[in-house]
Amino acid sequence: GPTSKIGVLDSNGDILVTDNDILCGRGGMTNHHKGNKRFRDIVTLHRPDYVRANKVNKPAVARMIIKAIRSGDPPGRFLKKDGTNGKWFDIGDRRAAEKASQALREKTPEERCKVRADQLSAASKAARIASKAVATKAAAAKARARQMKALQQMKVAQNRNQQQLGLAAAAQKAIRDAMSAELQMEVKNSSVGNVPGRTNSEPKKEEIRDRDDCLDVETVKV
Repeated sequence: GPTSKIGVLDSNGDILVTDNDILCGRGGMTNHHKGNKRFRDIVTLHRPDYVRANKVNKPAVARMIIKAIRSGDPPGRFLKKDGTNGKWFDIGDRRAAEKASQALREKTPEERCKVRADQLSAASKAARIASKAVATKAAAAKARARQMKALQQMKVAQNRNQQQLGLAAAAQKAIRDAMSAELQMEVKNSSVGNVPGRTNSEPKKEEIRDRDDCLDVETVKV
């Protein structure tokens, strides 16, 4: 078809879509159109510049993409179909720049796959860390249980030792008491047998009286 300042036209003067045009809208036709594929390739090429740019300079990256497409040989257009009459029209540089900015912010299917893979890897790593933490917590709980059991056994042993020490002390006291009682008995017996002022060789009064009685009996017999 004939060309004009707005691109290729048909015989009626309406815009004729070429492979260099970018079609706006949703659907399989726009995704698989050669111009749209070329547009996505250009966006992918400039995405690192867009990511590095600050907020003020990001729109300049989008405008640079629009300029590159429109000044190509042959030039490309950003077309959208009119819903009422079915004819294509150019959306203009401002809306084209908005479309380019949106495409720059979006991720390619490959990048989305990589993001999902990274997310799965991160989730798997988090699960491993959580599992390790649970295992560590369980091991710590077992260690605490063993420690409590050891403390209880130590306390039981200490109580048993205290009981044994108590029994030993009671036995020693009983022995001391018995020895003391025996000693007191010996002292008492000794004090009864020994009258003060008299030696053991001196006869007791009972013995003298018994001898006197024997002497009286012998005298009578004579």
